[in-house]
Amino acid sequence: MKSEPMNRLAFLSGILIMITLTAFGLKLFQSPIPQNLTTWVAWAILNALLLWASRLAGNRQSWMLSAGATLGVIFVTLVLLSKGQWQWGLVETLCTIGAVVGTAIWIWLGPKRGVIAIVVAMNVAGLPNMYDTYLAPNPESWWLWAGLTLACLLAALGAEKWTVQDRLFPVVNFVFNLAMLILVFR
Repeated sequence: MKSEPMNRLAFLSGILIMITLTAFGLKLFQSPIPQNLTTWVAWAILNALLLWASRLAGNRQSWMLSAGATLGVIFVTLVLLSKGQWQWGLVETLCTIGAVVGTAIWIWLGPKRGVIAIVVAMNVAGLPNMYDTYLAPNPESWWLWAGLTLACLLAALGAEKWTVQDRLFPVVNFVFNLAMLILVFR
């Protein structure tokens, strides 16, 4: 059984990621921060699938990061949809293929392998945002990536075990969000 401080870290990670993403969604209402809608739609779907797959794979305690991310990403996606921002190209096509493949692997091979496939697909889905950030860094969004990086770190530290279903998502997304944080300042 996980210690009480570790439970708190896992819980805090979910709250932090939800607050950070909700604040970012509210910021999107006020200012034109360029974002890729395809990325956020894919993240919304994949976060919900990851939450479900993680629970089915036996993650009973450190699922808060996925839950907070799912709610926050859905909010950001709804904000972007309301603003009418949309573009489609090769990167978006690759992102969509990754999401479909990840979902298919989860359905065919079960929840543990599905967690791996969905985490990979989530990071593939993030490539359009990473590419856009590389082309046009936006230092104004540093706090988003810093908050997400910290939330992932807390979730990794607060996870019960070193298993795929407990730590893959927070560890891999810690690296992704840290890369985004570095890119916004390049």
